[in-house]
Amino acid sequence: MSLDILKDVKLTAQIKLLPDKSQAEALLVTLRPANDACNFVSQAAWQEKTFRQFDLHHLCYKDVRSKFNLSAQAAIRVISKVADSYKLDRKTERKFKSTGSIAYDDRIMSWRIPESMVSIWTTSGRIRVPFVCGDRQRDLLLSRKGETDLIFRKGKFYLSAACDVKSPDKTDTTDVLDIDLGIKNIAVDSDGTVHSSGKVNNVRHRHRLRRVALSSWSFNQLRTFIAYKAEREGIPTVLVDPRNTSRTCPECGTIDKRNRKSQRLFSCVSCGFAGLADHIAAENIRRAAVNQPIVARVDAKAATQKA
Repeated sequence: MSLDILKDVKLTAQIKLLPDKSQAEALLVTLRPANDACNFVSQAAWQEKTFRQFDLHHLCYKDVRSKFNLSAQAAIRVISKVADSYKLDRKTERKFKSTGSIAYDDRIMSWRIPESMVSIWTTSGRIRVPFVCGDRQRDLLLSRKGETDLIFRKGKFYLSAACDVKSPDKTDTTDVLDIDLGIKNIAVDSDGTVHSSGKVNNVRHRHRLRRVALSSWSFNQLRTFIAYKAEREGIPTVLVDPRNTSRTCPECGTIDKRNRKSQRLFSCVSCGFAGLADHIAAENIRRAAVNQPIVARVDAKAATQKA
C-alpha cells in the first residue's frame, strides 16, 4: 500500500508591498484599530466564555462596526481571527499586538497580478498598492484561494496568500531512497548523505531560551514535511517499520543488538561488516520498502500548515 497522493497541496505565497508614504500610513492606521477590535472581541469572549465565531458575531459585531470604524467584512475577519485564536485552548485570554497581521478576503482585497498591483481596503478607503515578488511566487498567485494576511514586519508590509497547487501525477519508480531519522543525525539517507542535527539543535536551543513553544523536534512533523515536499514533485512516499534496522547486517542478515557498537558505529558480530550505523539502518529500511508490504501511512495534509 503506497501513500495516497493529494489532489491539492496548500502553499503560501509571500510578496512585498511597495506603498508610498501616505499609503503606508493608511495601512498602519488600518492595522491598529483592527487589532484594537480583536482585543475588544477577545475580552468579551473571555468574560462571557463565548468562543465560537457564530456566537461572537452576535455578541460583538455591531459594537465592532461602530467603535472601530471597520467595514462589515473587516469586522467579520476580526471576529474570525479571535475565534481561531481560541481553538487551540481556552486557558488564557488572548491579547493582540497593535500591528499584528489581519486577514483580507476577496471582498476587501483584489489582485491585479499582471500589473503587480493590489487594491486593498483601509479605514481611509481603497488604495492601489504595487508589489514585488519572484517568479515562483507569481506562479503561485495564479492558484490563490482563500484569505490573504497583511503583515507589518520591521517597517515593511507583506501579503501572505494561501494557494492551492495541484499535485502532479505519481511518478513510476523502480528504486527507493530511504531516510532514517535520529537524534545525533536528524536524517541519513540510503545514498549515505548525512544531515546533522546540529543546526536543528541550535535553533531549538535559541527557541527554548526565548520560551517559545518549539522546545523539541517532532519526527512525525519531519516525516509529514518530507511527504509533503515529495508529493509536490509527484514522488510516492511510504512508511515502513524501522524495528531492528540498526541491528541488522545488510550483508549476512544477522540481527543482534551487539552489532550496534555505539550510537555512531555498526559492526556485525557474525561477518564483520562495518559502517555508519544510521547509513546501514537507512539501507535496511530501503530494502524493506522494496521487498515488504507497507505497515503505516504518513498523512501529508498536516505538513501544509508551517512550510
